[in-house]
Amino acid sequence: CYDEMPFYELIDHLKEEHHFVSQELSFNEKHTKEIIFKTEEIFETMCLDFASTLFEVDGKTFMISIREKDIFNQNQTTFIQWIHFLGTPKEAKNYAYTLEYYCKDGRTSTYTGQAIPVNDQFENYKDVSDGFTCFMIDFEKFKTQFIDGNRFEYSIRFKNLKEEIKDENANPESEK
Repeated sequence: CYDEMPFYELIDHLKEEHHFVSQELSFNEKHTKEIIFKTEEIFETMCLDFASTLFEVDGKTFMISIREKDIFNQNQTTFIQWIHFLGTPKEAKNYAYTLEYYCKDGRTSTYTGQAIPVNDQFENYKDVSDGFTCFMIDFEKFKTQFIDGNRFEYSIRFKNLKEEIKDENANPESEK
């Protein structure tokens, strides 16, 4: 969606216009999500419709973004997934996430990345060397490993990096 609006209207816009639902979690809590395609859509496109969840994590809002696109213009489609933080670039640096994808054969594949601010769009990161924080895999390989019939499943876990640093720096002697 390329609608421009004030930031304070974004969540309502996503819920009303794009049918996003809100899922409440706590930091370090794991949430499993299943993506089911309609038969005619399975390999046509994946975007906002398949990622329509806002995560409210201890008062902070995150949004899943999924794309399936030929990002390198080489007739090779790539599956891309990342997490937007609904806040400023400075705040976004405090949050990370872990995606765990469940293979058809029972194995898993895990990716950990840093949340990006909501005002950063995918189009800003067409070149991987830009340091874009996302899970990226050739779509044919993703399909072979993770899509079972018309579905795939993954889990997500959010981390507050600022809080983890505080915990690491806590002096155990002062807590007694």
